[in-house]
Amino acid sequence: MLLSVVLTMLALPPCLYAQPSSNSLSPQARIAISTGLSAVKLGAWDVAADSFDEARKLAPNAAGILFYQGLAESHLPGRELRAIVLYKAYLGTFSNAPNARSVENEIATLKTSAKSTTSELISSAISWNEDNADLVSHDLLESRLARLVYYQSLLGDLEGALTLAYRVEQIQIRLLVYSDIIKNLVILEKFDDAKRVADLINDDGRVDPNQRDLAFKLISEAQAEATLSNSKLSIKDAKDTARLIKNGPLRNSELAKIAAIQQHSDPPFHWRGHHIKLPSDWLLLLDNPNRSGEFDLNEKVFKALRDCLDSKEIDPEKMFNELDKVLRKMATAYFYVNEGFLEVPK
Repeated sequence: MLLSVVLTMLALPPCLYAQPSSNSLSPQARIAISTGLSAVKLGAWDVAADSFDEARKLAPNAAGILFYQGLAESHLPGRELRAIVLYKAYLGTFSNAPNARSVENEIATLKTSAKSTTSELISSAISWNEDNADLVSHDLLESRLARLVYYQSLLGDLEGALTLAYRVEQIQIRLLVYSDIIKNLVILEKFDDAKRVADLINDDGRVDPNQRDLAFKLISEAQAEATLSNSKLSIKDAKDTARLIKNGPLRNSELAKIAAIQQHSDPPFHWRGHHIKLPSDWLLLLDNPNRSGEFDLNEKVFKALRDCLDSKEIDPEKMFNELDKVLRKMATAYFYVNEGFLEVPK
């Protein structure tokens, strides 16, 4: 856990790991840093995290503060993604950081941990839902399962999500979750995977064929838009996808739209996510009020969930709603951090 690096850094002058140097920091920032460093030596990680968070807001360009806050957050259960964001901002701000390789390795470890924790919680939610199936309506069970499918897909586990989706019996509910998965895949420019999911929409003949066609229309349009900014993609691929549309008039209309996109050098982009480009962009994930709630999980939240799962008296609706609220935060935050997005189309 970077301990050897930490001990080395504690022995070095702050200016080596801070930009600007400690001499340019305000007295308040220096006090917060001192408090945080003392807490690190004592292993008081919650105090350290709060102190460095205060210091970061007072000195947003000091790379060392980003590292130490990331270090403190990485020792707090449920804060792995916060730590990753801070480490990413640190590496972007301090391009020649001597501990860069250690930090990159730590990011990989934290990412694996965050994904594993979320996957385990999804599995717990599935089991709890099944164990309490007799307490709620079948429709409610199905809609809950569909949400869990979507959260699984946000973790990048398409195979697991699709396997789970087959357990959703009501085709219209399954269709909705397929549509949400397809939208995220086209934002990620994973068009082959998106087409694979679109092919599943009418695999048993129970859905209006137009639903499948509309999915391929969305994918082909996103492909055409993507060719304008990604030289590795071909407009031919977008046209080939459009030709999978079985409805003749809709297919011809989409081919014409693709041609229009190709002619237009600056069309309105409907499916382009806002990628993180600057170190400061990473911090917006934490400091933007629209995002910050997804990164505020802690051990108290997980303890409350464990207590609820172990309780035989908890109201089933309340229990699942609590699980769902936490999972939505965890899976969404993982998606943004793992894919490097600041914002994505709704």
